[in-house]
Amino acid sequence: MVECGKVGLVFNKKGQFLSIKRFGKWDLPKGKIEKNETIENAAKREVKEECGIENITIKNSLISTYHTYVKNEVNYLKKTHWFTMYNDEDVELIPQAEEGITFAKWFDVNDFHVITENTYLSIIDILKVANIIKKKRKPRFN
Repeated sequence: MVECGKVGLVFNKKGQFLSIKRFGKWDLPKGKIEKNETIENAAKREVKEECGIENITIKNSLISTYHTYVKNEVNYLKKTHWFTMYNDEDVELIPQAEEGITFAKWFDVNDFHVITENTYLSIIDILKVANIIKKKRKPRFN
């Protein structure tokens, strides 16, 4: 079965990026596209639902990736659209517990190693594409 999802790599006004801890691993806010919903609106909605951030601006499309997973003994192939996003407000992050999210935190780009020690390979790839892992380079969100 093929699914389509979207993900936000969200930055704040300090240049920090948002990460969530879901099921014990560092991840990025993501989810499925609802019926009659644009990919961009779905990305904003997922960040709002999973972290409590309302005013999100999509800066650009970052990349699309594919990964597989098994749920209820069904194999899924999921295409994920990744966006760089921006929020310029100081807001309390509210992890969506019913989605298995236990923690949400802003990270300085130089602290990416905290994420990469306990995450999925696809997240590491996204951090590389966004130039977060390449030290002394500014993140790509403009």
